[in-house]
Amino acid sequence: IWWFDTAGLSKGQIFVNGHNVGRYFTTTATGRAAGPQTRLFLPADWLRADKPNELVVFDEHGFSPHKTKVVARPGGELD
Repeated sequence: IWWFDTAGLSKGQIFVNGHNVGRYFTTTATGRAAGPQTRLFLPADWLRADKPNELVVFDEHGFSPHKTKVVARPGGELD
């Protein structure tokens, strides 16, 4: 099971290989916590094994994605 961790982002959308993974709203523009969701599920069918995957992160407040990561969890557990 694959997850996208939105650490360091604020509010926006994520796309993988042209598919809209979903929206996130984790912090406000001023950095205050806004919601409980910090990870988005990445369907395995949307990921490519034979060539590089394209990940597009759009953050409405311009926060940097340098803290984000893609997490693989074989059993599906998050922590």
